Amino acid sequence: RWDSLVGHPLDEAGRYRLHALQDVTEDYASYAIRLGDDRPGLVEVVVSDDQEAPALLQRWATIRALHNDFLSPVLDIGQGSFNGETLLYRVTERPDTTLAEVLGHTRLTVEEARDITQSVLSCLEYLHDNGLV
Repeated sequence: RWDSLVGHPLDEAGRYRLHALQDVTEDYASYAIRLGDDRPGLVEVVVSDDQEAPALLQRWATIRALHNDFLSPVLDIGQGSFNGETLLYRVTERPDTTLAEVLGHTRLTVEEARDITQSVLSCLEYLHDNGLV
């Protein structure tokens, strides 16, 4: 299912043409894309039904409204369809690296681990202050 989306746009305007499959489960996939200004982006796609879609889109809209140095901004959210399935998507910038990638190649120093932990704690505090758990 997910491989067949590569090369196709998610929205009717054709803004988010899916380039490369990054991660996949049965009901979720992420794809590399190029954003309008040619920055690398990421689209996360989930299969949804018509009953679940409004609630999930509302949650994503709530997250999109949050702005914090430690959160990747959600640039867009939307709904599309492919082969008769309802697909919901959210668009973010593609991170340069992830913690998983870093840990796959090297060990963190105590100072680096402390900085990362402080960033995560600051982000969690921000989310909690905004009513999210």
